[in-house]
Amino acid sequence: MSTSEIIPVTLPGRRPGRPGRRVSVIAGLEWKDIPAGQSTGRHLPPGRGQYVKLRTDSGGTHARVGFTRSPGRLFSLGVLAIPVLKGNGYAFVRYGSRVVFLACLHDMPALTGDVIGSAELVRNACTVFRTLHDRDEPTDGWVILGSPEAPVDIQDILPSALPGRARLHPVNQAIRIVTLTVLAAALAGSALWGYNRWQEEQRLHQLQDMNLRQMQDAQQNTPDRQAEPHPWPQLPLVQTFLDTCIPALRSLHVSEGGWQLTAAECTPDTLRADYERPKGSTVTYEDFRRAITQHNRFSFVTLQDGGEKAQAGYSLTMTAGTDESLQPVEQHLARFLAPFQRGNRPLQMETEKMPDIAGHTVTIGDREVLLFRDWQQWQFSLEERLQPDAALFTQPGTRLTAVTLLLSEDGELTWKTRGRTWATQAQQPTENTHE
Repeated sequence: MSTSEIIPVTLPGRRPGRPGRRVSVIAGLEWKDIPAGQSTGRHLPPGRGQYVKLRTDSGGTHARVGFTRSPGRLFSLGVLAIPVLKGNGYAFVRYGSRVVFLACLHDMPALTGDVIGSAELVRNACTVFRTLHDRDEPTDGWVILGSPEAPVDIQDILPSALPGRARLHPVNQAIRIVTLTVLAAALAGSALWGYNRWQEEQRLHQLQDMNLRQMQDAQQNTPDRQAEPHPWPQLPLVQTFLDTCIPALRSLHVSEGGWQLTAAECTPDTLRADYERPKGSTVTYEDFRRAITQHNRFSFVTLQDGGEKAQAGYSLTMTAGTDESLQPVEQHLARFLAPFQRGNRPLQMETEKMPDIAGHTVTIGDREVLLFRDWQQWQFSLEERLQPDAALFTQPGTRLTAVTLLLSEDGELTWKTRGRTWATQAQQPTENTHE
């Protein structure tokens, strides 16, 4: 897992033989999409931080935002790399002993394309990007710079001038005020330029000293390391889930007391069925309730939408799954996606963002344990006319979380299946890399 990291660089000089100015770029931003017209602030994590926002072409449906907790005057390395990648490509960039993976698509940083860490970590990140965007590859192919083993120098992707859209901005007003004050002071006269530059260098030195002290303290007081508990053993196996849910869904009556079934959902612990009173009908909620309660299995019935809709349901119990061994990311994704790609099935899949646990400790008995995560998680959904088939979900670490049955007014059935799948990822030393 990658976190953001500040990288001091020197821009290429606009004139031969003259170096450009010193700036701070940042890699490892947390990227997400925000629907157009909605407030950026309410979609970002609480507390102080900075963000960079890029809008899609005119008429687009969303804006893409990158977030970090890091302070200072910063520019996104992912945004700066877009021109050299010609808007569609990826690069492996050297930074000390670490590597930065940067990917862009349609002149926007990819959601999974801003990662800093070891060669193995960025290799896995590239695999995820290529897998998720296999159908998006340009006709003339991706622009590719470097490799995990032979990354390019960071100077090779830096422009001579910084575009305004790469600049990060404070999330809250307090930080905005500080930023504006610094800018105003800088505009007071050229005499203050050297002072501001000295302040920036001092701030970077302080950050470096703080990181060094933290690393030294961690080495002296390193707790035992232990893997975070795996989530998939808590969920039933796919076959167990479908053997319970499919008969339960198919046993529902299309009509109860004159009310019509519109949808039903089965999860590992509950079955819920939605019914609707036909328009112009004289049947009542009392008719529906009397009919549905004749089936002893229903434990709750609720009225909705001003008396025109109702929901009934009951609890389910399923045996938990096993803690099976996972496959590496590249192998798992290739095998998981294969049956859907061969059959041209409409699978939707995305990486599921997980809270960062780097540096988090728990107390077990009388000892302190440093948690690390050795797995990566995706969520998926499949909506089609075909009934869910367990043969599609045979890869280790794959679980279904819900099956929904949708019934149209003309009686056509649609099945929507949701679930999660996990793969193993390399364990990174959190005390050094915070990945």
